Amino acid sequence: MNITFIRQDSGSGKETLSICEAGTLFDKMKTETKSGHIMTLRELIESVGTVISLLS
Repeated sequence: MNITFIRQDSGSGKETLSICEAGTLFDKMKTETKSGHIMTLRELIESVGTVISLLS
């Protein structure tokens, strides 16, 4: 499964589109070191896991 991210730079207003495999995303989440991001990523993992369970 591919996951698409759209990020907007607050300074320039430019948007960046990135697509990655779910497995790659989970690996990145496991090594994230910024505390604010870790909490958000953990919540995202729970949400994605629930959706995958429902689809199975």
